[in-house]
Amino acid sequence: MKLKLYRGILALSLASALQVFTYCEKPVEPDTILPQVAITSPTDGSTVSEVVTITCISTDSEGVEKVELWVDGVSTGLTDETESYSFQWNTTTYDDSTTHTITVRSYDLSNNQADSDPITLVVDNRSSVPHSVFITTVTFNDSGFSIKWAKSSDGDFSSYTLEHSQEYLMESSEEIYSSEDINDTTYFFTYSDPLVLHYFTVTVTDTFNYKTTSPVVSSSRDPLPNPVNVISVDYSLDTMTVIWNQSPDSDFHSYDLLYSETETGYTTVIHTTFTVLDTTFQLADFSHVHENWFWVKVTDRWGQFSIGTGLTHDNVIALWPGDIPGAKEIAEEETYSNGRIEHVHEPTLSVFLPPVDKANGTGIIVCPGGSYSLLMIDKEGYQVAEWLNSQGIAAFVLKYRLVDYGYPAPIQDARRAIRMVRNSAEELTVLPDRIGIMGFSAGGHIAATLGTHFNGDFPDPKEETLEHISTRPDFMVLLYAVISMEEGVTHQDSRENLLGLHPDSTLVESLSNERQVTSGTPPTFLVHAQGDHIVPVINSTLFYEALIEAGAPAKLLIYESNLHGFGLGVAESYYEVVSTWPDSCAVWMAGFGYLE
Repeated sequence: MKLKLYRGILALSLASALQVFTYCEKPVEPDTILPQVAITSPTDGSTVSEVVTITCISTDSEGVEKVELWVDGVSTGLTDETESYSFQWNTTTYDDSTTHTITVRSYDLSNNQADSDPITLVVDNRSSVPHSVFITTVTFNDSGFSIKWAKSSDGDFSSYTLEHSQEYLMESSEEIYSSEDINDTTYFFTYSDPLVLHYFTVTVTDTFNYKTTSPVVSSSRDPLPNPVNVISVDYSLDTMTVIWNQSPDSDFHSYDLLYSETETGYTTVIHTTFTVLDTTFQLADFSHVHENWFWVKVTDRWGQFSIGTGLTHDNVIALWPGDIPGAKEIAEEETYSNGRIEHVHEPTLSVFLPPVDKANGTGIIVCPGGSYSLLMIDKEGYQVAEWLNSQGIAAFVLKYRLVDYGYPAPIQDARRAIRMVRNSAEELTVLPDRIGIMGFSAGGHIAATLGTHFNGDFPDPKEETLEHISTRPDFMVLLYAVISMEEGVTHQDSRENLLGLHPDSTLVESLSNERQVTSGTPPTFLVHAQGDHIVPVINSTLFYEALIEAGAPAKLLIYESNLHGFGLGVAESYYEVVSTWPDSCAVWMAGFGYLE
């Protein structure tokens, strides 16, 4: 009886406990939190082609089941179930230049789904065609032609297709070979007639079925002629001489000299010769205001031809194409370093022409300085020429002989330069009465000498062929110029390098240009720093006073500075104090109508 009572009490207790447990348990809430998803690449607005990788990130508190790519509101069927999430979207089934809206839909483990912010992508497969491969050789032997072509460089290569025709336009062509091996770049075409020209092309196809066909290449009954290269284009103001290599081929037929105004422009034949030894042509009808390019087309007697490497002239003209007056045997070779030239043996004129639509008909001979021992050719030559071109002025930078030659070589070179420019004024698009001269330091002495010695009081070398042309500049621009050769006024190094240690007093007097000014001296613009530590400012002030006394137009610009050799005044920050002279000079030239 007691046992039954105990069991009853135990059962009642267990039931009560179960009832309490059931009463305390809470119901499970369903997962309603949406997953997070964002596209990480490509960027919004990008242009894509072929197969593009689209990546995204997606997170969810319960876990992500998969992500799915949608294009223009339609599922592509592309999904990814593992991080990092990405899709390979094939764009080749879409039209070029079309814009598409891209979204990624994420599904979590509770089948909640959310879409990313959309991006737009532009599909353009027009440049997705494979790179063309070129047939490199078509060689005939006793039993046929061996055709070789370059290996494709495309990563999505699919196949080569080789086609053959007996017509240049590949009409009635036939496929003679195809291969899906990218390294398979040779085929032997069995054909026994070498007297008939055969034409071949290779088409490359990629995995998206885009195709590119090579240029047509013909077989040869005989090897193509060896190319003949133009090796020099000698340029003067009057003539241009083109020289090329001699053809080594035994079946040579002719040379055609091809001409174009640009390196990539349309070419015309300007000369034909059938003599293998005839490898030079000189022309006088050419333009100075654009490039002149030349190539040689060599043809064999079978009509096959090749075109060698072309060449154009540079902008440098030899002052003395023949014998240089006063030429010397000097051991030191001409050198260029850090914008400086030393040991000039062959004087030249570098031509810098402004754009045709900006040219105003004015030209200036530019004489760099350097104490007659070197030339500051960059700072006081080429850079100045660029500034002059910006003003519509044609610039001619003079590379003249120096201390190795001494007097009178530098003066002869400058006189020759102004005569050459004036003689070819029409070809150079300048006016013969608007040719000035600009000189820096010792180059200023040369310029001032030309501006004060132009009435036959300076001897011409016997080699001079333009002696009938005036050497008087129409105006002068003189910057920190050496004007005088007088002791106490001159720059001593310039005087010694030009005239030697013990010059004749008559020559010193003649080349002290402040003493040679007349009413016929050209208008002059002078620039000097008051405390110039190289060339004393008195050189400019004496010349200015002489000009004013003679009634010759003159303007003197003096800066409160000790600078010398500052060129355009832009090379160093401390040149700022003298940097206004170019603008002042332009205003001065405009006042004489030289910029119109």
